[in-house]
Amino acid sequence: MMAMSIQEVYGKFKALIADSELLLVIIIIATGLGGFVLGKSSNRSFESNATLNHEVRNQKAEIIETATETSEVATNAQYVASKNGTKYHLTWCAGAKQIKEENKVYFETKEEAERAGYSPAANCKGI
Repeated sequence: MMAMSIQEVYGKFKALIADSELLLVIIIIATGLGGFVLGKSSNRSFESNATLNHEVRNQKAEIIETATETSEVATNAQYVASKNGTKYHLTWCAGAKQIKEENKVYFETKEEAERAGYSPAANCKGI
């Protein structure tokens, strides 16, 4: 086998590219590969976001479970939220009274409720 010079390799490559159908095939293949690579990389970030969301839900569930199990929290609690909701209320608030007793989660502080993933209810004056 004879070694080819760079000029000879370039000349053969240039001759192949001169055929417009071959150039079109090369462009289509390159575009497909590029799309595949971009799709794979975006899927990785989606999976990491899904994992993070799962971890946040687990942390929220642990905080809710701890708050529900502690009987002291219910007596000292100033804030209440629903296990199924996203808002917290003052215990005397109208919104708090609409939560079924078995779904209530009590918190002593706003910070504790917000760490659990709840935000203040807009219809509850004083929060």
